[in-house]
Amino acid sequence: MEANEKESLLEVQEYITALENCLSEYTGFTFSLATELSSNEPGTIDLGFSLNGPINYPYLIEFGERLVSEIIDILMESINKNEELDWEMFYKLKEKLSLSFIFGVTDNKKVEHKRLNFLRDLIFVGNKTYESAPANIGVIYCKTSYLNILKDRYNCEILILEDPINIRDFFIKEKPFLRIIDGETLNLIVNEEFLVIGLTRNISNNGGLSQHIIEDFNKARLEKNKKAVITFLLSTLDKLKQEDNLHYYDGLDIDKKEQIVEAVINAIKEGVLQTKFEDGVDLFELIYFRMENKRLSIYNKEDFIITCNNGEWKIKNYHLLQYIILQYAMLRTHIYLALEDHSKDSKIWANAVQGTNIIINTIESLAGTHSSSIIMFVSDRLNNPQVSYSLTEQEAKELLSVAPLKKRDIKNLYLEVIKNNGNHLNLMEVNEKFLSNICVVDGALVLDDTFNILSYGEVIDVSSRDTLGNTFGTGTNACEVASTDDLAIKVSEDGEIKVYLLGNSILNI
Repeated sequence: MEANEKESLLEVQEYITALENCLSEYTGFTFSLATELSSNEPGTIDLGFSLNGPINYPYLIEFGERLVSEIIDILMESINKNEELDWEMFYKLKEKLSLSFIFGVTDNKKVEHKRLNFLRDLIFVGNKTYESAPANIGVIYCKTSYLNILKDRYNCEILILEDPINIRDFFIKEKPFLRIIDGETLNLIVNEEFLVIGLTRNISNNGGLSQHIIEDFNKARLEKNKKAVITFLLSTLDKLKQEDNLHYYDGLDIDKKEQIVEAVINAIKEGVLQTKFEDGVDLFELIYFRMENKRLSIYNKEDFIITCNNGEWKIKNYHLLQYIILQYAMLRTHIYLALEDHSKDSKIWANAVQGTNIIINTIESLAGTHSSSIIMFVSDRLNNPQVSYSLTEQEAKELLSVAPLKKRDIKNLYLEVIKNNGNHLNLMEVNEKFLSNICVVDGALVLDDTFNILSYGEVIDVSSRDTLGNTFGTGTNACEVASTDDLAIKVSEDGEIKVYLLGNSILNI
């Protein structure tokens, strides 16, 4: 290799490292991009990628391929042109990717310009205040042909403006709208030309319109995750049916092991696979923009939420976190159980879904209020195979004893609030405000794989960990230790969420 080729490759590798960091920050996954001199075209460089992320997440590689395909032409043009590398690309890359994820890919520069202006105007308005209160805004982007469906689905009134107007001018002309277009009682309607054409007025007493729209998107994502978890469970259990893999059930005879696996598979097929999407309109006919406390969140057909906060674009993959928790809970219950009837399986599944959603809602709430917390799970199904949704104090102590926690020398009175008649409460027995309160107590909230509350305010024992040279904070180190054999999630005061599984960092939100 000639000296100038080596120098060129080194510069490209530096450029690629910057790109890896940019994409990792944007997605929450760890990207790894590889470069090498092309064997087909001398003097040019080939680019490949790999994506390190959550174990068994079925959409991850597909997403990574799509993301790289969005930027591959820009990259290769910059890498292989004779002039200097386009380092300025990094200032606009996240915004450009977000435009594509929100509205779809376009080669039309005029259309791209309109999209960008709309988003910038919305963010400009959303950073305004009215009598010191932030401008919390809801905007529905849809075709005019969708308006009657929107009206019927959400039981709202639609007020059409005489003259369409761009969103910045709308609020400049009528400043009080900064206070009342709150997304709950009133939302703006924007057409394909990014002009405000009307408003929705909520006439229902059953929650705000913003809440219902977001819930619908979350339901659609949950259905995807349920099917993905079922597919994974069936695949895993089919493998366990092979005699070579039946060591998973050490201590049971072969016939009993096969009965266990067969019972689980049948229960899943007959009980859970009957789940269907709810009847209704296609949610993906609209895009919902929610500006709240100067943070823009965008809901559309994507699995993730696209956000912009303080000018920083990022995707928030709560959908993936939902999948991780649901998969964790189902793997640690189904695989160890001989299910004698399908109703028992249905309860396990229903509770796993409900418990997962409670955790997701709590984590989102903590991140939104800048509260810090660690939520860790403990499972010991090999020694405790029976599922229970109300643990005795002794059962909870036995589970806590296998977790990497510092031992308590005294019995704290405050722990009595997570018990009822001596038994530990399950997440399904508490409201989310109570759960948020115990999450923010200094220390970790500890749950088992069926969402029983084992303890809170627990101190994670990091004494055996070699922290030399570790640049992360003590909370992150503790979360990593807490996940050694299980799952742990850390919410930081700055709103960042770190997810660890089996000692590995798998997701940042």
